[in-house]
Amino acid sequence: MREPSQYADVVAGEGESSERVPILRSSKSAGRDSGAELVGRFCQHCGTRIGEAAACPSCGRVPTAPGARSSGAGDVLRDSGGKALTGLRVLAADPIGGISRAYEELGEEGALRAAAVFAASFALVCAIALAIGFERLFGGMLGGFAQLVRGGSGFGAFVRDLVVFLIFPIALAAGSHLLHRGFGGAARTNASRGFGADALVGTASALPMGLAFLLVGLVGMANAEIGTILILLGFLYLVMMLFAGLTGLCGLSQRAAPLAILVLLLASGWLTKIVFVALL
Repeated sequence: MREPSQYADVVAGEGESSERVPILRSSKSAGRDSGAELVGRFCQHCGTRIGEAAACPSCGRVPTAPGARSSGAGDVLRDSGGKALTGLRVLAADPIGGISRAYEELGEEGALRAAAVFAASFALVCAIALAIGFERLFGGMLGGFAQLVRGGSGFGAFVRDLVVFLIFPIALAAGSHLLHRGFGGAARTNASRGFGADALVGTASALPMGLAFLLVGLVGMANAEIGTILILLGFLYLVMMLFAGLTGLCGLSQRAAPLAILVLLLASGWLTKIVFVALL
């Protein structure tokens, strides 16, 4: 079997037209060239030699084939949603012990995309909960003063709330990354675990708290005891998932993790409060 490898220009004689003629080579030769290209492949992200592997052995990313077209925004969103659903299924079955398993199933790039969806989902449900709950709790009693306390009403206030609540999971992810790299965690874990692992820990841990806020906004002040239980439950899951993620994925010791979680929550909450006040 022979196949065209390139074309050569054939110059015809006087009165005849020129044409391009394919130069044929054997498939065996093509196979040798293809194998040589595979052996010489390098990761576009970290520069590690890949060879014939399907993914980079160092960072875990799949290399882009030469000449391949980049995915459009729609493809990226669909893939991110699929990754988030995959991670959510694992976490729903085992919220605390499933963080490490979710990362192993998603991979580095998949974990980053799932974390982005988790952070956006947390901000969205919290903004909805604030819009619903604040009006139900204070709208009737305080009237126009309630809008002043909240900092306005309508779509503008909702967008501001989205930005504010987005700070909390992002701060948790960034803090987890600093703890991972700064306190010896990276040396005790797989070196291929990058920011995707830290982002997954921070954003996934915030999800139960966001769900608790949404349920509290729905039940209202008339069911204060139910709301208190939901908030406590969400906070407990937040702390326990952070503990499991920091010790399992980020490599912190169990002795250092409780203090690290306290600092992480205080710093993230304080940063969120600063942004909220600045946007009022």
